Amino acid sequence: MKRFLIPLMWLLLLPACDDTAGKSVCPDGIATGSESCDGTDLRGATCQTLGYYGGALACSAECGWDLAGCEPSGRCGDSIVQSAFEQCDGTDVGLATCENLGLGTGEILCTSNCRIDDSGCSNPAVCGDGLLQGSELCDGLDFGGQTCNGLGFAGGQLACNTSCEFDTSACQAAAVCGDGIVGDGEVCDGADLNGQTCTGLGYYGGDLACTGACTLDQAPCAAAGRCGDGTIQGTFGEVCDGANLAGQTCETRGFVGGTLACSTSCSFNESGCGDSQADIVCGRWNADRVDMNEGIWSGSVNTCSAGDIGAPGRANALKLVNLYRFLVDLPPVTTDPTLDAKAEKCALMMTANNTINHFPPTSWTCYSADGANAAGSSNLATTPGVQAVDLYMVDPGNPTTMGHRRWILSNSFGPTGLGSTNSYSCMWAFGSGNAGKSWTAYPGPGIFPVQAVNPSWSSIDQTGWTLQSDSINLGSAVVTITMDGSTARPVTITHLGANYGSSYAISMIPQGWSTQAGHTYHVSVTGVTPAISYDVEVVDCSAF
Repeated sequence: MKRFLIPLMWLLLLPACDDTAGKSVCPDGIATGSESCDGTDLRGATCQTLGYYGGALACSAECGWDLAGCEPSGRCGDSIVQSAFEQCDGTDVGLATCENLGLGTGEILCTSNCRIDDSGCSNPAVCGDGLLQGSELCDGLDFGGQTCNGLGFAGGQLACNTSCEFDTSACQAAAVCGDGIVGDGEVCDGADLNGQTCTGLGYYGGDLACTGACTLDQAPCAAAGRCGDGTIQGTFGEVCDGANLAGQTCETRGFVGGTLACSTSCSFNESGCGDSQADIVCGRWNADRVDMNEGIWSGSVNTCSAGDIGAPGRANALKLVNLYRFLVDLPPVTTDPTLDAKAEKCALMMTANNTINHFPPTSWTCYSADGANAAGSSNLATTPGVQAVDLYMVDPGNPTTMGHRRWILSNSFGPTGLGSTNSYSCMWAFGSGNAGKSWTAYPGPGIFPVQAVNPSWSSIDQTGWTLQSDSINLGSAVVTITMDGSTARPVTITHLGANYGSSYAISMIPQGWSTQAGHTYHVSVTGVTPAISYDVEVVDCSAF
């Protein structure tokens, strides 16, 4: 009997083993074992990798695929022909026949990959003849309009093999946020920061991180500070930062007057200070236009990510806005982060659809409610944000409103929102400011740089000088302009549409003359109450 004792003991011990070790737990947010997915962990799968043409894949509570978001996009085999991707599906071959395809007689069938099967025709297609026919996916350079993007890839060059099937070896796989590899449309992914660091972004230290949405988390960097954050860090050699001038002015720096500024390196910029009004105006004009860098957009049309315009793009655009307001004695404005974000979504929409529209339809690519809200509240341009400011001030193509210029010079302008991609931009125009000026002219009274006459591809001599007011009705305005006290300078007056940055406005387009440096232009406006008169002294700021 003793020889049976040990096996029996093993049998008694077996149930005591832990057989749950390594088993999957659903849901715990981590897809393991036999689970297709778990929570947001889809194991890199998408609707496209499961055979669908698009949509948003999800995971069920049982850790299996939830295809409800994929099914509306369709797939090969659902017996519905998606003409953008398929020639046929199941028994549905559309109107295709051997005869109308020029393949003789016989019967057209459908392959398992939803392509026309012409093998039943008396004259089937010949692969390699450069003609896309029958069951061929491609032939030579004829891809039937298909591209790598259309096949679900992020980009690349589609090719055709000798079997007239797609060769996707040169296509770029679509990025998967969370796979630890920076792909198209991603700024970072997990620990892969694409070589970026806090110090590389201009901060004084900190540990850069990546968010779950594959965008940079700069919060740890911001804690270390940088030049441009508005806080003076003396230990790093800053004497000013942005608008924070530590109480210093041109006068405290030994000048008669002007506008002291802070450079992008957080040192004092005294070029706007001077000992004459021409010194002051030209000093500021020249200084504010040294850096016209647009910055680099971090968003992506492919992923409909608005991203943001990199430094110093927004700062440079705002600097130009305030330069033009300075020329006409209006107070500076600031940007609002919420409005910046909406304007950025607006710029994304314009870029994705390659046009501008103040009332974009919901069918637009990359449409968003915030972007549409900004589009209806903004100046829009087919240029990046910095270039756009000069363009708005000349304002070609708007002879009945001159609305872009008038909004920037409006009493109510600001705070604004500035959004830009590498090709389109939006500037939030509807503000809550109250500058309180009874009228504003452009060019305005006093020193005016001749360089501002033609800062873009058009000239204010073509679009016109302007006068705007919220309180003075200019409907009966009569304008006389003389140069150097005697020479008449005739103009054509246009009464501009109401409520584009001001209640009333007129344009004055030079007839047979142009604005020249070294001359003073006296403008007299009668027929209004009160009458308006002012002198514009045009100066060549390149001499300063």
